Amino acid sequence: MPSKPHTNHGPNLPEAALYLPDPNNADYRDVVLPIGNPHPDGTVTAYSAREGHKIRVPLTELRPLPEVEMQEGEPTDWWRITSKDGQTIAQVHAGDYTAARRAAEAIPAARAASRRDGGLFYRRLCSTELPNAGL
Repeated sequence: MPSKPHTNHGPNLPEAALYLPDPNNADYRDVVLPIGNPHPDGTVTAYSAREGHKIRVPLTELRPLPEVEMQEGEPTDWWRITSKDGQTIAQVHAGDYTAARRAAEAIPAARAASRRDGGLFYRRLCSTELPNAGL
């Protein structure tokens, strides 16, 4: 059975990784999903969240994803809508993901960002993230 080359993630590639081609330039970073085995030239084909398609990335430029801090509080029916670069576009009140998408489509700025970026990101907010939390 062929073995994968040793990377800074160990002998197996991660399911997802941070792609940081220049550690001195934090403006360009991407979350990638490696696909298949590494190529002989030390790269791997990966799906790019930023670019929206497959790209080839050097194994040496992959970093572990930062730990996500769990939010305290209860899930709410409020959703934060962000662009691909993480900028908040809007917050909507909706019972589920589908309703949040419909609500976002009614907001001109969200429609424009979706067309520009090829989609938006949706995240359900916890009770502690709402402006009046703790009051």
